[in-house]
Amino acid sequence: MVSELMLLNALEESNVISVLIKHKDFETLNRLLNALFNQGLISRSDLQRLALKLLRITNAGEEEFEKLAEEFEKELIMAIRIRSSRKRDIDILREFNMKLEKLYKRGLISRSDLQRLALKLLRITNAGEEEFEKLAEEFEKELMVFEK
Repeated sequence: MVSELMLLNALEESNVISVLIKHKDFETLNRLLNALFNQGLISRSDLQRLALKLLRITNAGEEEFEKLAEEFEKELIMAIRIRSSRKRDIDILREFNMKLEKLYKRGLISRSDLQRLALKLLRITNAGEEEFEKLAEEFEKELMVFEK
């Protein structure tokens, strides 16, 4: 997570994407996209969408070039942010699931509590970004009661 945040900050502060586009270094931009995909920092659909946008940039006239270049940079950074956020959410859910299993195996929760908590975990999984944080915090507090 820290490395992803550091990468985002570096990309935003250095304007390296803008520089590469202005210098029409599309080969390096393609390598960057592939490296980000291979590291799991952007999804396959993001890779394909951004590669197509990059192709449009290479064929754009001067007026459209600037607009597309700006869009490309924003979309790439947003794709990394979204993927990073999803990874974090998945890690949180995985941790909750492991805690549930441990509590059940240790006899600290009943089968009915396990089922009830599993349903809550499912609701958290399907929650929107804002609601996810709130529900995850409430769920963690509920688990702490059983862990004591």
